[in-house]
Amino acid sequence: MRTIGRGAEPRITTSPGRINETLFYFFYDNNLLEELSTYVEAGAADGLDQSNTALLAESGWSGLLVDPLKGHAEACVVNRPESVVVRAALVSRTFAETSDSSVIEVQEPSLSLCTFVGTKPDFHEDDLSVVKKSTAPAYTLEFLLSKHNIEKVDFFSLDVEGYEFEVLDGLNLEINKPTFMAIECRQETKLKEYLAAHGYELIAPLSHHDYLFGLREYRQPYTRWKLRSLPELPLAPEAVADLAASLDPNAALKFLSSWKTT
Repeated sequence: MRTIGRGAEPRITTSPGRINETLFYFFYDNNLLEELSTYVEAGAADGLDQSNTALLAESGWSGLLVDPLKGHAEACVVNRPESVVVRAALVSRTFAETSDSSVIEVQEPSLSLCTFVGTKPDFHEDDLSVVKKSTAPAYTLEFLLSKHNIEKVDFFSLDVEGYEFEVLDGLNLEINKPTFMAIECRQETKLKEYLAAHGYELIAPLSHHDYLFGLREYRQPYTRWKLRSLPELPLAPEAVADLAASLDPNAALKFLSSWKTT
């Protein structure tokens, strides 16, 4: 598990993900850790492994974690006591208004921490087999925010394996406008156009399919935002070694020669 400090340069220990550390330092470097305080994470898994909000929780934030799998939700209750945890599949307003059912099918594939609502998205490999099917309660995110009296969301992390536009519709961006959003999506152009129509601008890509957006009216211009590149993250040496081991030899050599360790 990660550890952080509140000094001039917090230190993060080894972690399976990289985006979570990049996001933490975005809030840290832009003096937002104390200015903001509330998150929502859709697709929270166990609340720790690759969670985009775990480091924020360790810094005093709190909020809402949502995941459709019973085991994931139970793990979040244990791992993230500062958060409200809801086992649910987030759906669109259309589904909520027209479906005769209050549950929806979810599929748990062979890839750990990956869950599909409905059918498997086309972008996943054919050999990614589904090992278990179940159902989960279906809610719009707008409903959950109201139910748990969350009036303002400072950061929304959305990782729902191809179901992001349905979740965003269920959030109702006409009323609920998170200040920042990190979204995994394979349809970059469609996502940017959709969010631009609701007052958002892309701050930066976080990976080849993860994007950080900010509400335009919150702070201008966006060139003021600082977002560290991977070699700028002050990771512990063991975290650097873990990442280098996952790269091809040339990429590993480049990263090892440039990475900042603490």
